[in-house]
Formats: sequence, C-alpha cells, structure tokens
Amino acid sequence: RNQMNKGGQKALVALSQRASTRIKYILSRKNDPEMAIRLSVERKGCMGLKYNLDFANVNEKAKLDELIEEDGVRLLIDGRSFMYLIGTNIDYSEDEINAQFVFNNPNATVVVFYFLSPSANV
Repeated sequence: RNQMNKGGQKALVALSQRASTRIKYILSRKNDPEMAIRLSVERKGCMGLKYNLDFANVNEKAKLDELIEEDGVRLLIDGRSFMYLIGTNIDYSEDEINAQFVFNNPNATVVVFYFLSPSANV
C-alpha cells in the first residue's frame, strides 16, 4: 500500500493491509481508545536498524513525536527516529512458526525483523 500525505509526498511510513489489520487487532485487545503503537528506531552497526514497537498512550506524545491515525490504526512515531524511517514500508508476516512485523526501509542496509515482546500479551 503506497500511502501519501496531504501534500502529495510519500508518507513517512506506509503500512501494508496485513500490518494495518494486525495493529488494529493488537490495539483492540487493549480496549483503551487512547492507546497507540509507538515506533522507534535504534542504529545497529553499519546502517543496520533495530525497530522497536511498544504500547503508548497518545496523551503522552512527546513534542517531536508524530501521531499517524488512519482507518483505526494509531501509530506514534518517535521524533528522534524520523530520519531513519522516511519511505519505510511495514508489513506483517505469519506462518506456522513465526509471526513478525517486517520493515522494508530504503535507508537501511540490514533488515531486522521485529517480534512483539512477551510482555505485549498479544
């Protein structure tokens, strides 16, 4: 899914239908209308990136953070991570053994998969 912002430029991040559906499901289990998924990035090695997903309350949004809301998905982007996320496509993959969010980021040379932490209870 190629999302665009209102100015016609490419969105900071784009979610596939599978990723969007999974995030909506995860948020629905929290049963809190103020809950969002927070996305942040850590640099690992030579432009390898580690993606962190966690729960966050939209009322605790930091000054430089950006809240993206679309079709029931609330994604809170860490303000310090913007430069690493431009043009990133987020997908969700699931098979008999693994379930993971997959980040296709043109700014990274190493792709890191993210598994939800056991404390996420999803």
